[in-house]
Amino acid sequence: MSHICKQKTATVMFVMLVGLALGLMARRAASQNCCVYPSIETSSKDGRGSGTRSTVTAFNMTISNGSTVFDGRGVREWPSQQQGSNTCWYSGAPSAFQQYPAIPTSPISRWTVAGGSVSGQSNHWGWDGVGLTSDLINQVRNDLPDVYLGCLLTVHQDMFMDDCSSGSTLYEQNNILTIYFTDVAVRNCRNAVLDSIYRCDDFLY
Repeated sequence: MSHICKQKTATVMFVMLVGLALGLMARRAASQNCCVYPSIETSSKDGRGSGTRSTVTAFNMTISNGSTVFDGRGVREWPSQQQGSNTCWYSGAPSAFQQYPAIPTSPISRWTVAGGSVSGQSNHWGWDGVGLTSDLINQVRNDLPDVYLGCLLTVHQDMFMDDCSSGSTLYEQNNILTIYFTDVAVRNCRNAVLDSIYRCDDFLY
């Protein structure tokens, strides 16, 4: 009986040790995953808004870094230190048509990877809206007879992702968002630092 009890005790201890080791490995893997950040981010057009936002392009971002799954991680934007520009700003312009356009901080735009508008799309976040509302474009066109020459707005964007310490870490610095429009057409672009090329949406409006 004593020999059998010893065998059972040894077996139980072995199972407990294996379980503990697996738990530690799982926690370590989770910790390592939350400290990994994207090395590639590809922006793609995912349609436009409705109503006055029909001139705002919805960009859907695909992020990757080897085999890392970022689903559930939080992403947010913040103004870059570099100042934006507006080639068509004029005295008396609507307040939304800023002389130095910048990423808004109130409220702060936040996304969850594989959540929200891109729910179920692994390693995607979005949408990031780039563009001016149609009523604002119409107002500028009405105020500026030479708008046919074209207006270019440039905005600089920094991107952060949740890290391992309940904070967030910068993973892209100085993405360039541009909005160009004439009297008959609009072009909205997103140029992410981790992307290979400018991603643009051209349409008549």
